[in-house]
Amino acid sequence: MILEYTILLSVSKYDDPLNELFYDELKMVTSAKVEAKDDIVYFTFLKNKLEIDNKYGQRNLPIRNKLNINQNEYREFIS
Repeated sequence: MILEYTILLSVSKYDDPLNELFYDELKMVTSAKVEAKDDIVYFTFLKNKLEIDNKYGQRNLPIRNKLNINQNEYREFIS
């Protein structure tokens, strides 16, 4: 089984969405082997990684950034 999804990551000050400090959307891919035995489903996760588009690459900065994160800090964060 292969799942492609987007993680929406928002960091807010004091749990208040109006004081959002950081927001980004990270595309992910997860692959797993799925087995069913005696009415129980077993998942074995094989890979879980960021999906970086080969044609367009990854963004250099988050979508919203009040923390003033620079490109090097962002690259380190997503690695």
